[in-house]
Amino acid sequence: SPFGVAILSIVPAAGARVVIGVLTLAAAALVGRGFALAKVPGRLWTTGMGLAAGLCNGIAAMPGPAAVAFYMTSPLGRVQVRASLLVFFLATSIAALASASAIGLVGRETVLMSVVALPVMWAGTWCGAQGFHHGDERLHRRVSVLCLAAIAVASIAKGLSEIV
Repeated sequence: SPFGVAILSIVPAAGARVVIGVLTLAAAALVGRGFALAKVPGRLWTTGMGLAAGLCNGIAAMPGPAAVAFYMTSPLGRVQVRASLLVFFLATSIAALASASAIGLVGRETVLMSVVALPVMWAGTWCGAQGFHHGDERLHRRVSVLCLAAIAVASIAKGLSEIV
């Protein structure tokens, strides 16, 4: 995340958002077509994906697409994927908050918007948890791919709207 924040100081965020969106769309297409790894990736691949997620987190506050694609292509079951992503998102959120605070990007308005958005996020989390507990591996994969694709399209659209 700190490296991503540093890159953000020299690279336009809109362009980075479009690139991240295109890469995310490609990942969603791969996962949607059933691409899966036969075994859990080793340290080198895992470190690379962690760095990619951190860079995306620092540049555009979007560590999720890389992490979701990484876990969805692993041979782990949906319970392990969900648990891993919960821990991942907690850790990256803390790292991003620390990095952004260190360079003065977190102010009163940011905190207020976060507090206002919190109940909506909790409601979404509750709805997602209900769906998770009533679903199966196939549904989990479909919903994950659809969410990745939606995030990608939204990222590309937002980036392009800022460029034009």
